[in-house]
Amino acid sequence: METKAKTKALRAVRRESRAVRRESSRRDKRSHWWSNGYAQALLALAVATVAVIAIALASPASHIEGEAAPPFKLPSLTNPSLTVAFTAHEHEPVVLTFFASWCGPCRKELPVLARVANEVAGSAAGSARFIGVDVEDSRTGGEQLVSTTGVAYPVGSDPSGRVADGLYHLVGLPATIFISADGRIVDVHRGAISQATALSWIKRASQTARSVPTG
Repeated sequence: METKAKTKALRAVRRESRAVRRESSRRDKRSHWWSNGYAQALLALAVATVAVIAIALASPASHIEGEAAPPFKLPSLTNPSLTVAFTAHEHEPVVLTFFASWCGPCRKELPVLARVANEVAGSAAGSARFIGVDVEDSRTGGEQLVSTTGVAYPVGSDPSGRVADGLYHLVGLPATIFISADGRIVDVHRGAISQATALSWIKRASQTARSVPTG
C-alpha cells in the first residue's frame, strides 16, 4: 500500500509539472495570466515538489536492494522498431539508469554516465553493461537529451512509467540501479551520481562477477 501511494504521488507531481509547462508556453497569448494564473501555477508546482521530496526522504533507503531485478522489455528510444531489454541472466554487472529530459539533475548526470560507460567498455579493470530508461517523457525530448549528452548505450522508452514505477518502485529522478552479475539489485543511488562512485561500484562488481558461473 505504501509503494502504491508513493507511485500515485509521483505521477500526480509529474502531471502537475507537465501542466505548468503547457500553460507557460501559452503565456504570451494570455498576458493577464502572468500576474495571476502563472503565479498560482508556480506555487502549486512548488508545493507538489516539496511533497515529493518529503515522500522520498521518508522512503526506505533501500526498499528493493537484495531483491532479484525485474526483467523488462521496452521499445528503443531512438528506434522504436528495436527492443531494449534486461533479463535476469546477463552474467555481467548492469548499470540501469533512469532519467527524463524534463529532469534538471538528469541533464547534468547523463554526460557523466556516458563518460563512465565509454571508459569501462572493454576495460580489463572492470566492465558493466549500461541500460538507460527514459521515463514519462516525449520521444523528441528524450532523443535530444541522449544525443546532446553523448549517451551511446541502449535506452528504452518508458512513457507510462511501467518499468520505473511499476517494476522498480522509483520515487524521483535521476536514479541509478546497480545489478550484480547474478541478477540481484546491489545498490540504488537516488539523485545525480558522480563518476568516482560509478567507477568504484563497477570495479567491485566486476571482481565479484569473475566468480559467478556463466553456464
